[in-house]
Amino acid sequence: MMHSSTSTTVLAAAALIAVAGLTTACTTSSGTGTIASGDGQGTAKVSQRQIQTGPSLYRQPVASSGYGSQRAPSTAQPIDPYAIGLTADDPQGFHRTSGAPNPGQQLSLSPKTPPQFQPTDAVHGFYGEVFTDKAGLVALDPDRIGGSNLAQMSFSVEGADFDPDVSPDGDFITFASTQHSQTSDIFIKPVDSRVITRLTKSEGNDVMPKFSPDGKRVAFSSNRSGNWDLFVMPTKGGKAVQITTESSHELHPSWSPDGKYLAFSRLGEVSGKWEIWVTEVGNPGVSKFLTYGLFPQWSPVAGNSSDGKGERILYQVSKKRGDRAFTVWSLDFSGFYASNQTQVASSPYAACINPSWSKDGKWITFATVPNPTQWAQMEETRPASAQLWMVAQDGTALVELTDDNAVNLLPTWGPDNQIFYISDRGGVDNVWSMSANSAILAATGEDPSTSSSGGQAFTTVPDGQ
Repeated sequence: MMHSSTSTTVLAAAALIAVAGLTTACTTSSGTGTIASGDGQGTAKVSQRQIQTGPSLYRQPVASSGYGSQRAPSTAQPIDPYAIGLTADDPQGFHRTSGAPNPGQQLSLSPKTPPQFQPTDAVHGFYGEVFTDKAGLVALDPDRIGGSNLAQMSFSVEGADFDPDVSPDGDFITFASTQHSQTSDIFIKPVDSRVITRLTKSEGNDVMPKFSPDGKRVAFSSNRSGNWDLFVMPTKGGKAVQITTESSHELHPSWSPDGKYLAFSRLGEVSGKWEIWVTEVGNPGVSKFLTYGLFPQWSPVAGNSSDGKGERILYQVSKKRGDRAFTVWSLDFSGFYASNQTQVASSPYAACINPSWSKDGKWITFATVPNPTQWAQMEETRPASAQLWMVAQDGTALVELTDDNAVNLLPTWGPDNQIFYISDRGGVDNVWSMSANSAILAATGEDPSTSSSGGQAFTTVPDGQ
């Protein structure tokens, strides 16, 4: 069993762990890329970079959420957000049942990236510059992709902010936080403001909030009843309705494009494995097992399946529960049945976790944690380092989004190609955002910021050959 500790202790422990001399190379279903990239801020350096460690002195004010009663003292244990959101090795209830993966067990697919988009040393230097001169790309302006490409969205000075999600209109973000207590609550804030509003005040831990497609509701996971269950509540505050009531653990809700269904992870009481299920929000007694895996992410676009008649769901899966050698997969969902299970991203050197869709379903982001064998043997679930990647939904055009000394995790997409994620680059885990326009420019040769499509500007990714 994982050892319980306060969030501060768990989050600080990773600073003592060093993982050196390892270059992460990710293999996708249609492309391979080992990227010499920038530092996530556009700095044209390939050597070790200095990370700012001085946390902000500003503490976020908390606005009222309509709850008049004072919060009762919590009896729940402090949460380790990484034991929940990355590995599902929860110290309060989840047990690792297997050891580290054996060498050579990781599956990689053959690269199919078109030759003109293969990486080269010719144009390394700036963020996203990964392709040959044949692609017709020129050096990107560092002023456009430097510090201005990053923005800090939350400002905790203690505890942690994690599990971000973005409203469909891009005006609000919701996230879980231990900034104000040892147990986590759900908060919401405008993107352009520091004022946060607490949505939940339970005695347990509330995590993994997800906006509904119409932006009127938030689904989340909570252990307020003892085990982990799913709840749904209005984004303006109010009563949380419990969706799952089984004695098993349920985590990580993800809405279908029409808002009628939730996909989620369930720890099977019979199988002893993490399973992916789908249930009707209005009739949670109707549910369906899909496959084994963790943390499903429903494509926000209907008809995004391989045959154009169903929908696609991303998820992460490992060889054995507890080994942390995760890969990213997708499946087609139609008529409550899963089909066409396809590996999207894997690496022999890193665990691929936290997959997330772009708003138009054309791009996928995920995080990589180097050396999953060592990670699985650590008592801490917080990795020593983690970086973000982007790949086209067909597995082509792999681009590394961050390459620094920070732990960058849990990416999620907003409108206009904005990616929101968790990073400790300031010394404390907070929500940050970056624009993916430069990465899409590097991957396609076209600048989506100048597209005339309006709103969400995306370009067509060349098909693999």
